Amino acid sequence: MDMIKTIFKDFLLGIFSPTPVIIILLVIGIILLFKNKIQKSKVVLTISLILFSLCSLDPFVDLFLNISENKYPTFKVSSLNEEIKIKYIVVLAGGYGAGIDLPLSSELAPYTLTRLVEGIVLHKAIPGSKLIFTGKGWAKKSEAQAMNEMALILGVSPKNIILDEVSSNTFEHTKNLKVYLQNTSFLLVTSAIHMERAMGLFLKAGLKPIPAPTDHLLKRKYTFFTKGILIPHGVNLHDSDIIFREFIGRVWATLLGRI
Repeated sequence: MDMIKTIFKDFLLGIFSPTPVIIILLVIGIILLFKNKIQKSKVVLTISLILFSLCSLDPFVDLFLNISENKYPTFKVSSLNEEIKIKYIVVLAGGYGAGIDLPLSSELAPYTLTRLVEGIVLHKAIPGSKLIFTGKGWAKKSEAQAMNEMALILGVSPKNIILDEVSSNTFEHTKNLKVYLQNTSFLLVTSAIHMERAMGLFLKAGLKPIPAPTDHLLKRKYTFFTKGILIPHGVNLHDSDIIFREFIGRVWATLLGRI
């Protein structure tokens, strides 16, 4: 039942994300045009054009990314207080799909791979720390196990790895990892755009996460007025879909009282 709910939720999020909504509005506008419903067609096509502009042009997308990603600064090991001893580094999964004769680096979703690399970098910089890889996923092999295999390839000792293969989302991580994380500070590694919601969930659970964001979508210093040519970019549409999904995720978690 939980799997069906998750699939249904993902379907709704997918179809109501900015890119598919723009396409649906364009189709409706064209149909209305061919039916000679000119005024209605103008309204629908105008709305689709406005939405397309907001979701594909740098100034608007960068603004939303700056708001979403910059609450927590880049974590630096040198910033740790000497009194704070980090034993665990929690790396949240971001997707995994088994392919046919593909390298593991291609099977791991880009979000997962970036978070994994950052977690390993921090692990090597903090003596005595252990990595906790999370994620059940939908493939035969769990996301956590896939990250574990890549970490071993990259030289991490198996004795320094703990797997959470039963959690399907961030909220479940907060419950299933309490046995390790309660009463101790730990690093939380996830994508910058996901960090605010993740921190809210872990803090609400009474845990003590220290944010270590990575996988930033906005990779330059934010400025609303750019010097480049103001043209639409496909990558901005992709980023807009991610912004929308994360926003809905925060709203949902808030309505359920999880953050």
